[in-house]
Amino acid sequence: MIVLKTYPKRIKFLGPLYPLGLKVSWAFLRFSSSSSPFSGLHNEKNPTNDPPGQVIITSTVAGYLEALGAMKEHDSQLVWFRWLYVGASKYMWSNTLVLV
Repeated sequence: MIVLKTYPKRIKFLGPLYPLGLKVSWAFLRFSSSSSPFSGLHNEKNPTNDPPGQVIITSTVAGYLEALGAMKEHDSQLVWFRWLYVGASKYMWSNTLVLV
């Protein structure tokens, strides 16, 4: 079974900052040398130490705009708190699927 990973509120409402942070951390881990103080945090085959069976799906700006357009198709459902979700939720930008 595949499930969507849930994050704490401090991460859940980072919006587009979450995938940007992922990119920066991945770049740092991939380019850090084996002699760096961070060398124990990752290995060659799994630079981010993601658990096996985990996939991170990240949207582009075009994908975000497409999802926003889909939300606008349901105008009667777009109350004020859903606009907050569309603007601030990390789930509009990035989702982590875990095989359990």
